[in-house]
Amino acid sequence: MTIRPRSPCSWTVNGPRSRPIENAEGTYLKSVQFNADAMEQFPSTPKENIVLLGDSILTDFLASPVGRYGAISRLKKYLQGRQAVMIEGYGGAKLKDYAVDSTARAATVTRLVRYYPSIIITDLAANDYQGAGAWSAASYGAAFDALLTDIHANMPWVKIIICTMVTRPSGEGDNGFGNNAADYRIAAANAAAGKPYCTVMDGPSQLWNGSNTDDDAHPNNIGSAAVFLGLRNILLLQEQ
Repeated sequence: MTIRPRSPCSWTVNGPRSRPIENAEGTYLKSVQFNADAMEQFPSTPKENIVLLGDSILTDFLASPVGRYGAISRLKKYLQGRQAVMIEGYGGAKLKDYAVDSTARAATVTRLVRYYPSIIITDLAANDYQGAGAWSAASYGAAFDALLTDIHANMPWVKIIICTMVTRPSGEGDNGFGNNAADYRIAAANAAAGKPYCTVMDGPSQLWNGSNTDDDAHPNNIGSAAVFLGLRNILLLQEQ
Protein backbone atom coordinates (compact mmCIF):
# COMPACT_ATOMS: atom_id res chain seq x y z
CA MET A 1 0.00 0.00 0.00
CA THR A 2 1.36 3.42 -0.92
CA ILE A 3 0.17 6.67 0.71
CA ARG A 4 0.91 9.78 -1.31
CA PRO A 5 1.52 13.20 0.27
CA ARG A 6 -1.68 15.16 0.90
CA SER A 7 -3.71 12.21 -0.31
CA PRO A 8 -7.19 11.45 1.04
CA CYS A 9 -7.65 8.87 3.75
CA SER A 10 -6.61 5.34 2.77
CA TRP A 11 -8.79 2.40 3.89
CA THR A 12 -7.71 -1.20 4.29
CA VAL A 13 -10.81 -3.34 3.79
CA ASN A 14 -10.05 -6.24 6.13
CA GLY A 15 -7.56 -4.76 8.53
CA PRO A 16 -5.08 -3.80 9.59
CA ARG A 17 -4.63 -6.79 11.86
CA SER A 18 -1.66 -8.12 13.75
CA ARG A 19 0.36 -10.84 12.06
CA PRO A 20 2.64 -12.49 14.61
CA ILE A 21 3.21 -15.77 12.76
CA GLU A 22 3.66 -16.69 9.11
CA ASN A 23 0.61 -18.96 8.87
CA ALA A 24 -1.78 -16.61 10.68
CA GLU A 25 -5.24 -16.65 9.13
CA GLY A 26 -6.76 -13.43 7.79
CA THR A 27 -5.82 -10.36 5.76
CA TYR A 28 -2.94 -8.32 7.11
CA LEU A 29 -1.22 -5.05 6.32
CA LYS A 30 2.44 -5.99 5.85
CA SER A 31 4.04 -2.75 4.73
CA VAL A 32 3.29 0.89 3.92
CA GLN A 33 5.36 3.01 1.54
CA PHE A 34 5.45 6.80 1.83
CA ASN A 35 6.62 8.97 -1.07
CA ALA A 36 7.84 11.65 1.33
CA ASP A 37 9.08 11.96 4.89
CA ALA A 38 6.56 10.64 7.38
CA MET A 39 6.18 10.88 11.12
CA GLU A 40 4.59 8.30 13.41
CA GLN A 41 1.68 9.88 15.27
CA PHE A 42 -0.87 8.79 17.85
CA PRO A 43 -4.27 10.18 18.82
CA SER A 44 -3.95 12.93 21.41
CA THR A 45 -6.53 11.37 23.74
CA PRO A 46 -7.37 7.68 24.32
CA LYS A 47 -11.06 7.74 23.55
CA GLU A 48 -11.53 6.59 19.98
CA ASN A 49 -10.16 3.09 19.58
CA ILE A 50 -11.64 -0.35 20.24
CA VAL A 51 -9.11 -3.19 20.20
CA LEU A 52 -10.18 -6.81 19.81
CA LEU A 53 -7.73 -9.23 21.39
CA GLY A 54 -8.80 -12.63 20.17
CA ASP A 55 -8.68 -15.72 18.01
CA SER A 56 -10.49 -16.76 14.82
CA ILE A 57 -13.93 -15.95 16.28
CA LEU A 58 -12.95 -12.28 16.18
CA THR A 59 -11.06 -12.50 12.88
CA ASP A 60 -14.02 -13.63 10.75
CA PHE A 61 -12.48 -16.94 9.72
CA LEU A 62 -15.46 -18.38 7.77
CA ALA A 63 -17.30 -15.22 6.71
CA SER A 64 -17.35 -14.83 2.93
CA PRO A 65 -16.99 -12.31 1.49
CA VAL A 66 -15.57 -11.05 4.74
CA GLY A 67 -15.97 -7.38 3.85
CA ARG A 68 -19.71 -7.87 3.61
CA TYR A 69 -20.58 -10.61 6.10
CA GLY A 70 -17.76 -10.56 8.63
CA ALA A 71 -18.74 -9.57 12.16
CA ILE A 72 -15.94 -7.03 12.41
CA SER A 73 -16.72 -5.50 9.02
CA ARG A 74 -20.33 -5.12 10.15
CA LEU A 75 -19.20 -3.56 13.42
CA LYS A 76 -17.04 -1.02 11.58
CA LYS A 77 -19.97 -0.07 9.36
CA TYR A 78 -22.26 0.22 12.37
CA LEU A 79 -19.89 2.55 14.20
CA GLN A 80 -19.53 4.70 11.04
CA GLY A 81 -16.19 6.10 12.11
CA ARG A 82 -17.33 7.14 15.60
CA GLN A 83 -14.78 4.69 16.95
CA ALA A 84 -12.04 2.79 15.18
CA VAL A 85 -11.93 -1.00 15.45
CA MET A 86 -8.59 -2.79 15.35
CA ILE A 87 -7.68 -6.45 15.81
CA GLU A 88 -4.73 -7.68 17.81
CA GLY A 89 -5.24 -11.34 17.10
CA TYR A 90 -5.18 -14.20 14.62
CA GLY A 91 -6.68 -17.63 14.02
CA GLY A 92 -5.38 -20.09 16.61
CA ALA A 93 -4.43 -17.44 19.15
CA LYS A 94 -4.31 -18.41 22.83
CA LEU A 95 -4.16 -16.42 26.03
CA LYS A 96 -0.99 -18.45 26.61
CA ASP A 97 0.61 -16.66 23.64
CA TYR A 98 0.01 -13.29 25.28
CA ALA A 99 0.37 -14.00 28.99
CA VAL A 100 2.34 -17.17 29.72
CA ASP A 101 4.84 -15.23 31.84
CA SER A 102 5.83 -11.67 32.77
CA THR A 103 7.89 -11.26 29.58
CA ALA A 104 4.95 -12.22 27.36
CA ARG A 105 2.60 -9.98 29.33
CA ALA A 106 4.96 -7.01 29.04
CA ALA A 107 5.20 -7.50 25.27
CA THR A 108 1.41 -7.73 25.00
CA VAL A 109 0.88 -4.56 27.02
CA THR A 110 3.45 -2.73 24.90
CA ARG A 111 1.57 -3.71 21.74
CA LEU A 112 -1.81 -2.74 23.19
CA VAL A 113 -0.58 0.65 24.43
CA ARG A 114 0.35 1.58 20.87
CA TYR A 115 -3.31 1.41 19.86
CA TYR A 116 -4.29 3.97 22.52
CA PRO A 117 -7.55 2.09 23.14
CA SER A 118 -10.53 3.16 25.15
CA ILE A 119 -12.00 -0.37 25.13
CA ILE A 120 -10.32 -3.76 24.82
CA ILE A 121 -12.49 -6.81 24.09
CA THR A 122 -10.92 -10.23 24.68
CA ASP A 123 -11.97 -13.59 23.28
CA LEU A 124 -9.19 -16.00 24.19
CA ALA A 125 -9.99 -19.43 25.57
CA ALA A 126 -10.87 -22.05 22.94
CA ASN A 127 -7.27 -22.76 21.97
CA ASP A 128 -6.16 -22.68 25.59
CA TYR A 129 -8.75 -25.37 26.33
CA GLN A 130 -8.00 -27.70 23.40
CA GLY A 131 -5.24 -28.16 20.86
CA ALA A 132 -1.49 -27.83 20.80
CA GLY A 133 -0.23 -25.71 23.67
CA ALA A 134 -3.37 -26.05 25.79
CA TRP A 135 -2.96 -25.55 29.52
CA SER A 136 -5.01 -26.03 32.65
CA ALA A 137 -7.90 -23.79 33.62
CA ALA A 138 -6.04 -22.85 36.80
CA SER A 139 -2.96 -21.68 34.87
CA TYR A 140 -5.20 -19.92 32.34
CA GLY A 141 -7.06 -18.07 35.08
CA ALA A 142 -3.92 -16.99 36.92
CA ALA A 143 -2.35 -15.67 33.72
CA PHE A 144 -5.54 -13.84 32.77
CA ASP A 145 -5.67 -12.20 36.20
CA ALA A 146 -2.07 -11.03 35.84
CA LEU A 147 -2.61 -9.72 32.30
CA LEU A 148 -5.69 -7.71 33.30
CA THR A 149 -3.77 -6.20 36.19
CA ASP A 150 -0.83 -5.28 33.95
CA ILE A 151 -3.08 -3.70 31.32
CA HIS A 152 -4.81 -1.58 33.94
CA ALA A 153 -1.52 -0.52 35.50
CA ASN A 154 -0.33 0.84 32.13
CA MET A 155 -3.67 2.12 30.80
CA PRO A 156 -5.91 2.92 33.78
CA TRP A 157 -8.51 4.61 31.56
CA VAL A 158 -9.24 1.47 29.51
CA LYS A 159 -12.41 -0.58 29.91
CA ILE A 160 -11.79 -4.29 29.38
CA ILE A 161 -14.59 -6.59 28.22
CA ILE A 162 -13.83 -10.27 28.78
CA CYS A 163 -15.80 -12.59 26.53
CA THR A 164 -15.79 -16.05 28.04
CA MET A 165 -15.40 -19.02 25.72
CA VAL A 166 -18.14 -19.28 23.09
CA THR A 167 -19.96 -22.58 22.65
CA ARG A 168 -17.79 -25.35 21.23
CA PRO A 169 -19.98 -27.23 18.71
CA SER A 170 -17.48 -30.11 18.61
CA GLY A 171 -17.87 -30.77 22.33
CA GLU A 172 -17.03 -29.30 25.72
CA GLY A 173 -15.91 -32.31 27.79
CA ASP A 174 -12.74 -32.78 29.81
CA ASN A 175 -9.38 -32.11 28.18
CA GLY A 176 -6.05 -33.64 29.12
CA PHE A 177 -5.94 -31.53 32.28
CA GLY A 178 -9.32 -32.78 33.47
CA ASN A 179 -10.91 -29.39 32.73
CA ASN A 180 -14.02 -28.83 30.63
CA ALA A 181 -15.07 -25.69 28.75
CA ALA A 182 -17.07 -24.37 31.69
CA ASP A 183 -13.94 -24.40 33.84
CA TYR A 184 -12.27 -21.90 31.50
CA ARG A 185 -15.35 -19.68 31.49
CA ILE A 186 -15.34 -19.66 35.27
CA ALA A 187 -11.60 -18.97 35.35
CA ALA A 188 -12.02 -15.94 33.07
CA ALA A 189 -14.90 -14.58 35.15
CA ASN A 190 -12.91 -15.07 38.34
CA ALA A 191 -9.94 -13.24 36.85
CA ALA A 192 -12.18 -10.23 36.25
CA ALA A 193 -13.85 -10.35 39.66
CA GLY A 194 -13.14 -7.35 41.86
CA LYS A 195 -11.80 -5.30 38.95
CA PRO A 196 -14.20 -2.39 38.28
CA TYR A 197 -12.57 -1.73 34.93
CA CYS A 198 -13.61 -5.20 33.68
CA THR A 199 -16.95 -6.41 32.33
CA VAL A 200 -17.63 -10.10 31.75
CA MET A 201 -19.55 -11.12 28.63
CA ASP A 202 -20.95 -14.65 28.62
CA GLY A 203 -19.71 -16.16 25.36
CA PRO A 204 -22.45 -18.76 24.72
CA SER A 205 -25.40 -16.46 25.45
CA GLN A 206 -24.03 -13.06 24.44
CA LEU A 207 -21.64 -13.69 21.55
CA TRP A 208 -22.09 -17.05 19.78
CA ASN A 209 -24.01 -20.15 20.83
CA GLY A 210 -22.33 -22.52 18.39
CA SER A 211 -25.14 -22.67 15.83
CA ASN A 212 -24.77 -21.68 12.17
CA THR A 213 -21.33 -23.17 11.58
CA ASP A 214 -19.91 -25.02 8.60
CA ASP A 215 -16.97 -26.65 10.35
CA ASP A 216 -18.09 -27.28 13.95
CA ALA A 217 -15.73 -24.58 15.15
CA HIS A 218 -16.40 -21.18 13.54
CA PRO A 219 -19.51 -19.10 12.76
CA ASN A 220 -20.52 -18.91 9.11
CA ASN A 221 -22.13 -15.80 7.60
CA ILE A 222 -25.28 -16.20 9.69
CA GLY A 223 -23.28 -16.98 12.80
CA SER A 224 -21.08 -13.96 12.14
CA ALA A 225 -24.19 -11.79 12.26
CA ALA A 226 -24.77 -13.08 15.79
CA VAL A 227 -21.19 -12.23 16.74
CA PHE A 228 -21.69 -8.71 15.40
CA LEU A 229 -24.92 -8.26 17.36
CA GLY A 230 -23.23 -9.50 20.52
CA LEU A 231 -20.36 -7.03 20.14
CA ARG A 232 -22.75 -4.20 19.31
CA ASN A 233 -24.92 -4.90 22.33
CA ILE A 234 -22.03 -5.09 24.78
CA LEU A 235 -20.67 -1.79 23.44
CA LEU A 236 -24.09 -0.19 23.85
CA LEU A 237 -24.06 -1.25 27.49
CA GLN A 238 -20.75 0.55 27.98
CA GLU A 239 -22.40 3.81 26.90
CA GLN A 240 -25.07 3.67 29.61
